[in-house]
Amino acid sequence: MNTLALSTHHAKVNDYYHSTALDYWVFWLNRKNLGIHFGYWDETIQTQHQSLLKLNEVLAKRATVKKEDRVLDAGCGYGGSLLWLADNVGCSGVGVSIVDFHTARARKNAKARKIDDRVQFMTQDFAATEFPDESFDVFWAIESVVHAPDKDKVVAEAYRLLRPGGRLIMAEYISEREAFDDEIKRKIREWQDAWAMPAFFTRGGISMPWRMLDFVISKYAT
Repeated sequence: MNTLALSTHHAKVNDYYHSTALDYWVFWLNRKNLGIHFGYWDETIQTQHQSLLKLNEVLAKRATVKKEDRVLDAGCGYGGSLLWLADNVGCSGVGVSIVDFHTARARKNAKARKIDDRVQFMTQDFAATEFPDESFDVFWAIESVVHAPDKDKVVAEAYRLLRPGGRLIMAEYISEREAFDDEIKRKIREWQDAWAMPAFFTRGGISMPWRMLDFVISKYAT
């Protein structure tokens, strides 16, 4: 994607989150979870609020996030996951997003919780960050890579940023199949256009760039 096309896409992502900000605040997140994604439901979960926090817990356990780790939250939203990790695990980290008002609000949230000495939030493209090589132990992404037009580039950037033994953990939309009839394709395309999502991962498609870069795929979860 050329520079102009990428800039246009970034503007579309910003437009989506600006136009839906009130909807998320009224119907989805609250000031404790700050999540603007789908949650994780099991037999212990009774509310949407609980499910959003549960997803952080599940991913942190799967990625074995530790107190000494430095985490990059790629597509950080209002900072919910990174703030939860700092509060509950004790790690440090940086959240990045191309949506200015998300990172501005995330900085305020960190300051309000008095953990802004351990977490930072910056307006950057997580597929092309300004950080040096091997800056992080965990590359964390919840329903954000779906907005990236070049997903292989995101995987390559994660590989560049992670230290030896680092972990890439994602909760993401994955299409179970690639072939759909024309009507279903049209409806999916309308949804993707409305939410600024160029394409979904497929199970076969996600494995190739990971393996080319020597990532170890530990588990798919559905």
